[in-house]
Amino acid sequence: MANIELPKDAYGRVIPLDTGTLYGKNGMAKFIYHYDYDPRGKVWYVETDEGSRRVSELLLDRDDSWEKLLADLKRGASRVHHPECAYFGRDENDCDQCEAVCSFACKKIAFGDIESRIHKLMGEDQ
Repeated sequence: MANIELPKDAYGRVIPLDTGTLYGKNGMAKFIYHYDYDPRGKVWYVETDEGSRRVSELLLDRDDSWEKLLADLKRGASRVHHPECAYFGRDENDCDQCEAVCSFACKKIAFGDIESRIHKLMGEDQ
């Protein structure tokens, strides 16, 4: 029996198969429904909220910068109702596809995400 390597992201980092969220190169979260392996091409695919994609096109962590954080905050601040949805790049009531997974604590999750991003961008371990 052949050994199958775990999927790797665009930077070659191993992705555990229980990872539920990957990121596009634009920093937007992609909710993962399931992983598929094609043994003929030895290629991993994921089914996301936007369809099937090669795992190697996505990132394990958000490829982040201060500019991306500010853009996400600006997008969130532009909405009167449910700014946390806009921050995560989602429409209102698009809870099934959201990084916060409609936990009814969306604002808390958004603020926690902002805090985590700031710490990472400052080079701090949490």
